[in-house]
Amino acid sequence: MFNISAMKVPYQAVIKENWEDLKTFFDNDRNTFNILYPMTVAKDTAFHIAVHSGREQPLKHLLERVDDPMGANVFMTNAYGNTVLHEAAINHNIAAVKLLVGDEYVTPEQLLKRNRSGQTPLFKAASFGSTKVVRYLASQPKQMICDNKKLEDAHGTRNDGTSILHAAVRGEHFGDHSFFFFFVFIFFLSIYTFTESFSGTALELLKIDEGLAELKTKNGMTSLYLLTNIQSAFGSKYRKQFWHRLVYLCIPTGDDNNDDANNIDEDDQYDDKQVGDNRSKDADCGRLKISGLWPTVTKIWEEKRKRKFAFELARKLIKSDNSWQPSHTEDTIPYFRSLTLEPKDEQIKEKPDQQLNHEYSDDNDEHDQEVQTVVITIEDNNKLEDPKVETPLLAATRTGMIEIVREILKEHPQAVEHISHKKQNILHVAASYRQREVFELVKDMHVPTSRLILGIDEDSYTVLQHVADTKNYPGGSRPGPAYQLQEELEWFKSVEDIMPSFFTKHRDKNNQTARELFKDKHKDQLKDAQKWIKETSQSCSAVAVLVATVVFAAAFTVPGGTDDDNGLPILLDNPFFLFFTIADVISLSSSLTAVVMFLSVLTSPFELEDFRVSLPRRLTLGFALLFMSVATTMLAFTSTVFLIMRLDQRRRWTMTLICCAAFFPVSVLALTHFPLFVSFVNAWKNLFMAIWEAPPCSLVVGCLASVLKRVRWLQPEKKDH
Repeated sequence: MFNISAMKVPYQAVIKENWEDLKTFFDNDRNTFNILYPMTVAKDTAFHIAVHSGREQPLKHLLERVDDPMGANVFMTNAYGNTVLHEAAINHNIAAVKLLVGDEYVTPEQLLKRNRSGQTPLFKAASFGSTKVVRYLASQPKQMICDNKKLEDAHGTRNDGTSILHAAVRGEHFGDHSFFFFFVFIFFLSIYTFTESFSGTALELLKIDEGLAELKTKNGMTSLYLLTNIQSAFGSKYRKQFWHRLVYLCIPTGDDNNDDANNIDEDDQYDDKQVGDNRSKDADCGRLKISGLWPTVTKIWEEKRKRKFAFELARKLIKSDNSWQPSHTEDTIPYFRSLTLEPKDEQIKEKPDQQLNHEYSDDNDEHDQEVQTVVITIEDNNKLEDPKVETPLLAATRTGMIEIVREILKEHPQAVEHISHKKQNILHVAASYRQREVFELVKDMHVPTSRLILGIDEDSYTVLQHVADTKNYPGGSRPGPAYQLQEELEWFKSVEDIMPSFFTKHRDKNNQTARELFKDKHKDQLKDAQKWIKETSQSCSAVAVLVATVVFAAAFTVPGGTDDDNGLPILLDNPFFLFFTIADVISLSSSLTAVVMFLSVLTSPFELEDFRVSLPRRLTLGFALLFMSVATTMLAFTSTVFLIMRLDQRRRWTMTLICCAAFFPVSVLALTHFPLFVSFVNAWKNLFMAIWEAPPCSLVVGCLASVLKRVRWLQPEKKDH
């Protein structure tokens, strides 16, 4: 047995990526060591290692030193069963692939050789996102069948049943990373972007063989199902901040450059060299890459590009998807349980079949006979296939991919009524996982919704009971436990409103209605909300009282003092004094009103239903008033500074710094409570709208308008002299 320690020197050269030393070693020691000996514990030979260089020359030099390069030497396998061509495909080394295939070191039959896991070099290239290698190998003779419209079966699936398209989708190889260059013109505020790109590996596979879209794994999963479970392909972590959203909307993704297999440039192989989503570090010296200057912009661009190609791939897969057609459809009314009707389990099991048989038993109606035939056919198909994997539509609903849901319903509108093997429809899944957008989309389809809302799944859960259960609750989108509980209550109420009143009284296997289940599952959340809202109200009321104390004292110690003769403020005629007075009054009234609002929260009974409207509204209004009082307090302080220190040219920078320092607490308060800022804005908007629409206010406004018109009419016209 050969000792691989003898190959220590060339292996150290490989670790340092010093390919010249590797070449020199075999040149000098040709008579001592066999070039075909394994260098690693995985039994990789020098040929396997040479393709890791990403270039053609190291491999070409080794091939020239072999006496019979056309023999079996090149196709020696390592411990994984990989040949040199497998390793070249894994490492995106298109130059080495073209050397081996183009110079006929391997035959077309050897391209179909599979490793121990059943993967050909083409399969390996697809798994690692080597789009150029996939395109080149698929173009070789004897790799396609059926008039070059279908890949050879050896390329289609590996030993575990995973197809080549499944592997590309699982690796998220939708759109390959490419060059991204730009010039920014500050004066025109415009961005010009130039891209060179190639379509993604998964899309390229569909162009080569459209039948790959219909392949399923041993578990019955299609490529579309896998795609809908990859949330990173359609989500966006860069669209939360304003500037990131702006860049995301403005930046282009670039067009595809669909080169054919014979037009692949070996020098541009590094733009295709990636493992997973990692880009190559190589750079073109003649071009300016954005990645070294603005990495965040590059990541945003890559995410947008990935999202674009993923959606394009999904559209193509949806057209050939028919997984929604087998459906476990049955009448759920016999499964309904209430206080007055509780059938036995045996009766529940028998009634649906009896009802279906009775429904289509009229032999005198030809139309009913046709319908019966269709129903029997569908039932037979269900028995044959019996899918145990949820459809892509339900998977997209579960993960919240609203674009995929819209596209599926656009292409296959009947899929909305599909019932899974768990007897769940799209409303069950949307309600369970709190996918509001999907729920609202389906709710607008009034005809199917009227039937889907009556669904009862295998756990005896209605749609409303899925809302009540927190098994799949992902956490609220609002800040604070009280607002999250409010969100859950609003969600429960919105679903309850569209359900038949009698169906809300359905009892599950634990003999609980939806409302009882909601109270039971949200007990801990209710305790957290009660604790949070009490502590928050207490701390905020203390701050509001402190602000009220300060501004109340400021009202009696006017800036500049008072005149000893008449007691009037000395700076009464200064416009900043009026501004100080208005700000002080607003601050005092806002802080005291905030105290009242927080006290009303603290004295409430904290029942579950109170968290739906009253308590969050009071807390939000108290927050908004507290923020207003702090802001106006600092405005009053700033106006006092302007009154004491005369505004002139010499003190301009001093006044600017003082104003900035004065508004620093307000800025800190706004930033620390930024998640609640939207609530503040909505609270003030609703408050002003309510005051404006109130009858006394509208009456006063109308009277003032009429008075102004009358005064303007009575005013004599000026005559020109």
